Amino acid sequence: MALPTLLDLVNKVLIRMREEEVTAIVGDEYATLVKAFVNDAKSQVEDAHDWSAYLTDIVVTTAAGTTGYSLTGSGNRIKIDTVVNTTAPGVMKEMPRRKIKQEILLGTIQDSRPSYWANNGVDASGDAQVLLYPNPVATESLTFTGWVRPAALDADTDTLTIPELPVVLLALSFMARERGEVGGTTSAEYFELAKRSLGDEIAYDSARNDDEDTWYWS
Repeated sequence: MALPTLLDLVNKVLIRMREEEVTAIVGDEYATLVKAFVNDAKSQVEDAHDWSAYLTDIVVTTAAGTTGYSLTGSGNRIKIDTVVNTTAPGVMKEMPRRKIKQEILLGTIQDSRPSYWANNGVDASGDAQVLLYPNPVATESLTFTGWVRPAALDADTDTLTIPELPVVLLALSFMARERGEVGGTTSAEYFELAKRSLGDEIAYDSARNDDEDTWYWS
């Protein structure tokens, strides 16, 4: 089954609003508003659960004497799950950032094979950064596995990899709130439908990943 595009999502909202479908979003003021609400809905659905569709491996190659690294392509909304050294097989543990930072600033950081990591903000490209401890002394391969939440959908052909129904219903809720109601259904009713749909989709996703069953509705 093909993944829904941004244009598909916008049209599914428009259909439910009794509006005409569009062949392109750019140039259509109403479709552009729906696009904004689709992205708002996408962001909320993403934040409600650690979706298995977003699990990603990012490989970092260490260099001797370099403590800080960027997770290229991660963006600033990654949630790191595990870090594994695949060169000298072993699982790395998370360490408080201030501890590593203090040792770097004081010049007391040890030089050895790193066995700890810490989050360290984002770089100029907006990708997450990490610090390693001790300071690497050789080239090794580290695999950071985590949930990478992608940027907003922009082009008509951009695709959504998480379940679409909660996104469509939540975007419709925002539009109903904007207009007052849609087809006699109030925004409160659509929000409830979106919440139920989200709960169902999280249950399906969690059934495939037994240890990922915590979610939030805001």
